[in-house]
Amino acid sequence: MNYQNNIWDIKDNLILRKDGSVFAIYQIPSKVINSVDGKTKEKHKDLVYTALSHLRTYHDFEIRMVPMDLNLYSRYQKLALDIDWESEAGNLADYILNNTIDHLESEIGQLYEYHYFILVPLKSLMVSMDLKSVIYEGYRSSRNLVLNTLGIGETVPSNWTEAYQNQKEVLENNLSLLNAQRLTTDENIFIHRLQYLRGQVYHKDSEIEMVHNAIENLDETNIEFEHVNIMKLTNMGETSYVAFLPINGLPENMSYLHLQEELQALRFPVESDFKIQFSLPKGIFSLLGKAKRARQRLKNTITEAEEVEDVQKGSVIKSKFLLEDLQAKFDKDEPLVTYLHTLTITAFTLEELKAKYELLYATLNQLSVEVVRANADQVYLFYKNRMTETLDREDRNFLQAMSLKAFCENLFFMTKKVGTDIGFAIGRIDNQIDSWQGDYQKAIEASSSPVFTNLLQANKLGVKDKSTNNPHVAIIGETGTGKSFLTKLLFTYHSLLKTKILYIDPKAEMRKQYQKVLKDHQKSNDFEELQDYIKSINFITLDARYEKNHGTLDPLVFLKGQEARDLADSMIDTLLGKDNSLRIRNAYLKSLDKYLAKRSHGEKVGMIHVFKDLLKHEDESVKEAGDYLLTAVNQSILSLCFSDGQNEAISVDSKITILEINGLNLPNDKANSDLTPDEKKSLTIMYALGYYCTKFGKQDRTVETIEFFDEAWFFNSTTVGKQILKRMKRVGRSENNFLVFITQSVHDLSSEEDGTGFGSVFAFLEDTEIDDVLDYLKIPNNETTKEWLGNMTMAQCIYLDTFGRKERITVDGMFPEITQLFDTVETKLQAV
Repeated sequence: MNYQNNIWDIKDNLILRKDGSVFAIYQIPSKVINSVDGKTKEKHKDLVYTALSHLRTYHDFEIRMVPMDLNLYSRYQKLALDIDWESEAGNLADYILNNTIDHLESEIGQLYEYHYFILVPLKSLMVSMDLKSVIYEGYRSSRNLVLNTLGIGETVPSNWTEAYQNQKEVLENNLSLLNAQRLTTDENIFIHRLQYLRGQVYHKDSEIEMVHNAIENLDETNIEFEHVNIMKLTNMGETSYVAFLPINGLPENMSYLHLQEELQALRFPVESDFKIQFSLPKGIFSLLGKAKRARQRLKNTITEAEEVEDVQKGSVIKSKFLLEDLQAKFDKDEPLVTYLHTLTITAFTLEELKAKYELLYATLNQLSVEVVRANADQVYLFYKNRMTETLDREDRNFLQAMSLKAFCENLFFMTKKVGTDIGFAIGRIDNQIDSWQGDYQKAIEASSSPVFTNLLQANKLGVKDKSTNNPHVAIIGETGTGKSFLTKLLFTYHSLLKTKILYIDPKAEMRKQYQKVLKDHQKSNDFEELQDYIKSINFITLDARYEKNHGTLDPLVFLKGQEARDLADSMIDTLLGKDNSLRIRNAYLKSLDKYLAKRSHGEKVGMIHVFKDLLKHEDESVKEAGDYLLTAVNQSILSLCFSDGQNEAISVDSKITILEINGLNLPNDKANSDLTPDEKKSLTIMYALGYYCTKFGKQDRTVETIEFFDEAWFFNSTTVGKQILKRMKRVGRSENNFLVFITQSVHDLSSEEDGTGFGSVFAFLEDTEIDDVLDYLKIPNNETTKEWLGNMTMAQCIYLDTFGRKERITVDGMFPEITQLFDTVETKLQAV
């Protein structure tokens, strides 16, 4: 093993070694696969098998899963471009962005995400381990020998890569199924340099520049040992402890092992390096040759045992069958591989390193995977796992041999992900299927995968891999599961952006809590950022007891033309119910047309004038309807919608508006019949609010608008409601309007009349609708998925994002000093 820097030059995605061989390196984009989507995992393994089979002629290759810095600061710099810094919410946005980074790094440590790389020796210079000569001369002599043989002397020509373009194109064609992406020179240098910076804080650009200056700086690090066998890396004052842990044993049946997925679920980063070699068809070092010798030894063992009438040990019998299976695969020309698999963990202290090893050991032990400490082999493993090193005949320990098909059961090139790259942190991916028994804090602590979201990205062009442009969001689930908490968290975060945002609060629960929190901070004279934010909110409480509110939702006042006519028709029809005959409807529609014309000419008229006009009608049934409507409006909540037209409509100009209505009495169920008079009145008000939302979303298409509509289930309770919902959703993308639809049942999200649907869904648990939710989210319905969904605890939901990805997440409010705003009567979830 040569412990000196083995790299002579790096250019683009090619690496020239000092022994003259050339390797190509590619990043393999991870396919996002849902935790419980077994069918997609099987298809993915088949695709990986096909792609890796094409590498058989290259003999050696290398797969690396590397945890790399998430660089949340850079992402938040981009998010900051969309923050409304000029508004009163700007200071709170600054507080949230800065403290989110601090919070996540203190809870998780250095934030990371896994990247996959594959390295392959180009065929023209590939030398198999059976043929490669071993040079015992000094470093300089061996280098000169190889380079002189190539005819390039001491200095590497700047155009040395040109000779390998054809081979590279052939290799890329072989890797096309994996969508392999070439690394740039800087990316190539950095991933090599990272091998010597494991677990340390570094400045990426400086490290790259240092290697550009001199290739010999590539392996610049100081290696020490503590307690004899603990490797310690030191570089520019940064220190880390590193452990290289080889896999020493695997289950006999590799099916569904999915080791790479299991490693990604751990609470800390684990680098996973595979040095793979295809078996040669013949020769003393071929895998088949080794198998034949092993079979002969087993045969002798069995014969000796039979002579003494001994009972064969189970392990001997199993070994015999496994070797016979290997022979059968060879006879069918199935690709066979031998590989070294090494896991690398890092820590700042010896205690932390030990704790990580113990957790890793316990996790793999449950999978029947044997990982060993390999104290005496740490230096060997460090250098053997350098990029471009290949297996040779001196490598005997920790090697695994199997078919390529079994090898692919490790489940390479996949990850779990949901949400957006640039957005606000709202929680963590939950990596288990079992229930947390209500301890959502424990679920948060067990995950190192934060979930970010920015609802506005749903409506943006150029977002890679997005599967829908539908901007609308649904939040569903029974009361007490955390639905209301997440809703208010999303409302707060998105109100910090350059948006106009509206929250319809039919339960009239938010203003009181917000004002309470404001008063507490004013009293203690602290948290001015939150004080300014609350003061900037335009709270509108529609209370029919005050005349200033009368008519603010009058169709003739806040709408025009056809929209005003349609809404008024729906509201009157709801109030009259079964008594609304064709004769009556014809009469009030004609009257509506008359007063709409008056309103368009500047007269201050309203729906009360329409009702009074009905009293003048010659038909007695029409007169009775007009009299009933006037009586119903008198001193009731309906005065918000039916007035003399003197007051102005609700303003749509504020940046943040919370609109609540006192006195609503919404039905407890979704039945269309047997509504009480109060429930009919409340539904009438809600219809008006639906039209108001449409107007709010259409006011200025150059500004994003978001509407949070709580208790929105009622829209699907009647035909009229369905039509209003359809109209609200159609405003959507063309008007830069986002509707957030909060309801209890998944059945409220779709109807035969409206196929628009929702681009994003947050599905909290509703015990009676598990099958229906799985079907709506297009998740395979089986026992595993039912447990996955049914075992959710408070604060957990299934998040379907605009990329079509689905994962179980745990909502993390993160800032109790802010989420106390959400501590309302309905919300059982406390700030976490």
